[in-house]
Amino acid sequence: MEFLKSNWELLVLLLFAFIHTGANIEADCKRDKSVQQCKDDNAFAADSLIKASTAGITAVSLLISATFVIVQLSNQNGRTLDPHIKPDVFHATLCFLASMFLGLFVIFVVPGRGRSKNVSQNLLTILPFGYQLISLLIGVLYLVSAFHKLMFS
Repeated sequence: MEFLKSNWELLVLLLFAFIHTGANIEADCKRDKSVQQCKDDNAFAADSLIKASTAGITAVSLLISATFVIVQLSNQNGRTLDPHIKPDVFHATLCFLASMFLGLFVIFVVPGRGRSKNVSQNLLTILPFGYQLISLLIGVLYLVSAFHKLMFS
């Protein structure tokens, strides 16, 4: 039970990743692959996925700055960052970096596949995009936890 208490975020991450992966693999297996996609549909899907991934990267850039605010607030009046806040700030930063790298991967892969395939139905693009959003969510949870510990400790 102690493991579940101390590693709640890992369980949430794995649960979301499992649901996201399972749903997309099942949808991919049921999809009729013989249907030809219109080039306009492919371009729209590629453009939408790139814009959504870029929005996630933008959010990450703002949230990483927010982690520095926590460090600065805790260092006021000559104090150091409390040991019970450090793991949350560190894990939030790691989640934000993972989200950023996954978003950059999506932005790198989509243009090469967007002309010939609908990238919203391609596992190589849609799975990392989902993981990008999941890691962003977990990072935000860590950040909120750190703010809560900072303000109410």
